[in-house]
Amino acid sequence: MLTLFAQFLLPLSSYLDEQSAEIDELSGSRSFYYADFIRILIYGMSIKIPSLRKLILDLSSNVDLEKLELKAVAFSTFKDGFSRFNYLLVNKLYIYLLRNVTFNKIPNLKDLGLVKLVDGSLFPTLNSVDWAGYKKHKKAIRLHLSFCLNTLCPSDFLIAKGNSCERSFLRTIVEIGQTYIADRGYFSFNLAHFIDQKRAFFIFRLKENFIFESFITLDITAGDQKMPLCFKAIKDDIIYFINDPNKIVYRLVRFKVLTSHFTICTNRFDLDTLQIIMLYAYRWQIELFFKFIKRTLNGIHLFSTSENGAQIHFLIILITALLQLKLKQDCIAKMAITKDNETKNKKITLYDQHDPSEWIKSIAQIFDNKCKISSDWVFYFKNKIAQVIDYQIIAKLSSA
Repeated sequence: MLTLFAQFLLPLSSYLDEQSAEIDELSGSRSFYYADFIRILIYGMSIKIPSLRKLILDLSSNVDLEKLELKAVAFSTFKDGFSRFNYLLVNKLYIYLLRNVTFNKIPNLKDLGLVKLVDGSLFPTLNSVDWAGYKKHKKAIRLHLSFCLNTLCPSDFLIAKGNSCERSFLRTIVEIGQTYIADRGYFSFNLAHFIDQKRAFFIFRLKENFIFESFITLDITAGDQKMPLCFKAIKDDIIYFINDPNKIVYRLVRFKVLTSHFTICTNRFDLDTLQIIMLYAYRWQIELFFKFIKRTLNGIHLFSTSENGAQIHFLIILITALLQLKLKQDCIAKMAITKDNETKNKKITLYDQHDPSEWIKSIAQIFDNKCKISSDWVFYFKNKIAQVIDYQIIAKLSSA
């Protein structure tokens, strides 16, 4: 019987067993091995250990170390791993996990195609970390992330200086047929043209300083739903921007919520007005993921501040998040939840009254507990990590 931690690592086991010897030889590692380095880092991240020194202390005093199949390591030896093992080797592990593990898809989004949320988030670091440029007297690392809305999984990402360009990251990840959703600051004429030329799609909120000409006014549509009353002054137009050198035709959806005005630009002409608004509203899911890795996984405390070490740190964060989601979904499947319950849980019931916060809750119903990891889930996992996985553990991890 497997311990909970062994079950947790199972999606990576084959890769680590097959590749570690070659990686150790390539990296010149003779006594501290790549597989041990990865397993210990994932262990530390998954139970929210706040620093490298605390992780080493935990390993040296943990009575369950043998059950976890981990080994105590000297601080200097482990620290050396952040320079000995190139982060690109860990990136291959991350890519392997994305390509070889199946995550549940949200059926309500199937007809909308593959949707990616794009944003960046700052992680402050020490002023002595010279490579992490941000401001004159402040250092920070920026995690640029593409987050798949269909599975609630991180996909493409970039770890860079705090002052690195968000639009440049987006240009590197655009793929045909995919829809990219981002907030103000991403839109530019060149980027919109680039995405359009790639036969991809975007839904971007605009700043208020763009001048445009409207030549077709569209009907305000909401499919078979009622347009929620929280949206005022809704307009849906076919437009072109006066200063756009490419003179590309776009769609502009404008509306007001309480005292805030929203202008959403897109090259998706196949969706109804409410779907455009709803997809933009789903952008909040990437903000929740950033909050999750910073607070729930304690990811804001770097195990290493070197450039290579920081890359490894963030890769382990994303790998841990994917492993947690996979474990939870496997536990749910083992509990044999009926299809009727799955359909009921995932059904979206749009709120058609005046409260925008209630509308947000209504459209978020499709992201039920099968797709989210709570702080309670992480806490329970931490307390049971060395135990043999049984029905009680499976039941708890499927519902927390």
